[in-house]
Amino acid sequence: MKQTLIELTDESIDIFDVCIASRHKKAQKALQDYLTQIVETTETHSQLLQTIGDLVLDETISDGHLRQAIYHHIPHANLQRAVKEAHALRRPHSYLDFLDDHYSYVRQFAPQFLETLSFQSHQDDDPVLEAIEVFRSLNTANRRKLPDDVPLDFVADNWRPFVMPQGVPQRRAYELCTLSTLRDKLRSDDIYLPHSRRYTDPETFLIPRSTWLRLRADVCQELALDPTGQTRLSDRAQHLKDLLPRVDRL
Repeated sequence: MKQTLIELTDESIDIFDVCIASRHKKAQKALQDYLTQIVETTETHSQLLQTIGDLVLDETISDGHLRQAIYHHIPHANLQRAVKEAHALRRPHSYLDFLDDHYSYVRQFAPQFLETLSFQSHQDDDPVLEAIEVFRSLNTANRRKLPDDVPLDFVADNWRPFVMPQGVPQRRAYELCTLSTLRDKLRSDDIYLPHSRRYTDPETFLIPRSTWLRLRADVCQELALDPTGQTRLSDRAQHLKDLLPRVDRL
């Protein structure tokens, strides 16, 4: 049963990783499609503006006949459609602006996912774990509005225009940012799960602290290492300084 728990936990994280990654990929594709559409729409609007500009600047057309002349060259329905398109155009900051379109998809699994798994971190007061607790509380109470004091330290600069367009975090964007950051931290082992093999506590791969205290002197003597680590760090720092001029030349 324990092995089954470990396998299912790893599989759940793998599926979560794929789900979040696929949403980002689709949002990036949506941005590219939208930019292509903007180019085509802008070209059409530019031609309309050129036609209207030529008519306005034509001194042979009186003010009273200007509207009639414009509609003669540009049908009313075409001009009306172009104006509507111009009002609808937006200039996205990044592909993250299109990630919001996938919020309903993410909500199909996010509440139960966050509630079921026990995420941990060696960082004291990890802001991502604090954000997870916020969403657990909101989901349990069936509330939508974010508290005023939600943690924001983990929100990267490229996320901030999306998460806080008016300086205040928005629920949907903040939740998408939290889940995306959680995915990244699971990949880097900054956040781990106790019942997992691939996403376990990274310290389980090290010699236990209590055991290391007994072994440190013998191991360092056999490997000719400074027990305090200072000599090793100093040697590596000097090696880096020696390499930097080569990097500059290359």
